[in-house]
Amino acid sequence: MSKEIKEKIEKINKSISELQNEFSELVKMILKTKEVKLSKDDLPEEVRNKVSIIDEYDKIVVKPTAWLGHDDFSILAKFMKKYNAEWITNGKNSRFEIKK
Repeated sequence: MSKEIKEKIEKINKSISELQNEFSELVKMILKTKEVKLSKDDLPEEVRNKVSIIDEYDKIVVKPTAWLGHDDFSILAKFMKKYNAEWITNGKNSRFEIKK
């Protein structure tokens, strides 16, 4: 085998090794990620039937299906705080988002 071929093989083997290390780190990060689950049964009774829950790949979306009013919105916002949810103001598409 020529020197050039040996060098290329060594370079490829080194790259494979580096990729394996990066992949292992990624798997460790994924395993440490807290899985967030939320169902309507978890919500306060006052707002349970006034929102929809959409479980997306990277977040959970809790979206009012009707006008909540001050009291119900306060109840929902206080509950969503436990999940570090962010309120996204966007007119009729306003919602809480919980990052996974």
